[in-house]
Amino acid sequence: MILFQKINPSANGRRLAIGDIHGCLKTLQKLVWEHIQLDVQDQLFFLGDYIDRGPDGAGVVDFIMDLQNTGYQVYPLRGNHEQMLLDAWERFQSGKEPEKSFIQLVRDPSMVATAQNRIIPRFEQWMSRLPYYYESGEFYLVHAGFNLKKEKPFEHTYAMLWTMFFNEKRYIAERAHHKTIVIGHQKTPLETIKEAVNRRAKVLPLDNGCYKYDDPTLGQLCALDLDNWKLYTQKNIDY
Repeated sequence: MILFQKINPSANGRRLAIGDIHGCLKTLQKLVWEHIQLDVQDQLFFLGDYIDRGPDGAGVVDFIMDLQNTGYQVYPLRGNHEQMLLDAWERFQSGKEPEKSFIQLVRDPSMVATAQNRIIPRFEQWMSRLPYYYESGEFYLVHAGFNLKKEKPFEHTYAMLWTMFFNEKRYIAERAHHKTIVIGHQKTPLETIKEAVNRRAKVLPLDNGCYKYDDPTLGQLCALDLDNWKLYTQKNIDY
């Protein structure tokens, strides 16, 4: 298990973070190439939850892997949906639910090699190596957050994938070393995200529930330039 990685900021490029994608490949590609205009000098952090809910989880993961394999500086995090897939594969292998095929245990059938009744190997290998958080200069990047009430919050991986609260400002100072924490996981109205960016909040949410195309407050895939505090958004085009 890789707990975290420390990434030194790029000398010549930007640091960018993208929120939860949930299988919306076309939306992601338009955000990356047309809005962000990603360059090989940039560092691109993904905050997890690449699969489930949207139409093409496999396409999203393959797209991120292709970026990694073609020279882009890409740093993907583990999200709770990737963890749920790995947990389902572990349960299946251990025979805990013998009456079910593997595809019946997962939310995203694009992750399954149906003929072999197993998780597609390249996805298992990639997801099992994903870290739980990154440290980059004045930022921590994590899928859900940290349980800063614990004495060792940076060892509490469950909170990094699942926590849904962040209201203890004094703990951010004392235990998060005054860094800004960038999170996904919690669907947040776009205006709330913009407001947090504008005031440079110590906790920055970037999950606008991009798959929720039928909700006027949601449905955008968000990216933040961490160096220039510029927010990029792309409305869902996968539906």
